[in-house]
Amino acid sequence: FRTSRRLKEFFNRIFPDEVLFATVAVTTPDLDRVVAERAALVREIEEAIGECEASHGKNRPVLQLVDGKPKPAACCAFYSNERTTTVDKVEYLKDQLAVLCAEVAYYQKKALAVTDDLELEMESPSPQQRVPFGPDSIAKAAPRASYTGSVLS
Repeated sequence: FRTSRRLKEFFNRIFPDEVLFATVAVTTPDLDRVVAERAALVREIEEAIGECEASHGKNRPVLQLVDGKPKPAACCAFYSNERTTTVDKVEYLKDQLAVLCAEVAYYQKKALAVTDDLELEMESPSPQQRVPFGPDSIAKAAPRASYTGSVLS
């Protein structure tokens, strides 16, 4: 009885015409993880927009990228200038948010497929979009893909 439909059929045999609905509960650690990451990213976007608004739009926050990924905060001059680029922080984070939203949709659909006998027609996020996660992964908040958006001069 691993699907909601089959569970309802089972209870309908025991209690005919008395069961309105039955739902199977599923643990969704991947979905929970991605939703938490998305919430943290939304908070970061709001802070970046707040920085811009505090300067009345004069200073847009920027982000240093090294090989398409955010430069570590405690970074020294280890990285050469040719490997670093400066991008608009809000735009970069919005692009990362779009990737996370697609991942959330995938894991939501995957959870529904398990509980409701649906065919999973959607492809999983590509390996370039996925990052291996350990127990402290949300704190690291590693980007899913190299940034290919607008570069500031």
